[in-house]
Amino acid sequence: MHEFSICQSLVDAIVSELDRIAEPRPFKLISARVVVGAMRQIAPDILQTAYGLMTKGTAAKDSALEIVKVPATGKCDECGWNGEMRDAFIQCGRCGKAGIELTGGMELYLDNLEIEPDGQD
Repeated sequence: MHEFSICQSLVDAIVSELDRIAEPRPFKLISARVVVGAMRQIAPDILQTAYGLMTKGTAAKDSALEIVKVPATGKCDECGWNGEMRDAFIQCGRCGKAGIELTGGMELYLDNLEIEPDGQD
């Protein structure tokens, strides 16, 4: 369950960013969006559970985690195919050549934080 260690790093980054921008006006985190590539093999439901647990008692408490999944994509130097890989094998979707260049699917980053004033003026 590497989702918990990934989530801890994610929550640390979110809280750090919230601390950095907290002045001069207080606000509330509504949601955090993270982009996750298919090759990362992260279970979204486990990541969601970890997020709910790890944000309790932090500036990110009660916020939602939005997970944007990115498919694995590749490019074949043999036939020129470029597209989404449909299975776990890194092979060309047209000619079947193994060992194609992976062009997408390894992403893992915090993309966006949605915040709003928390009403404390």
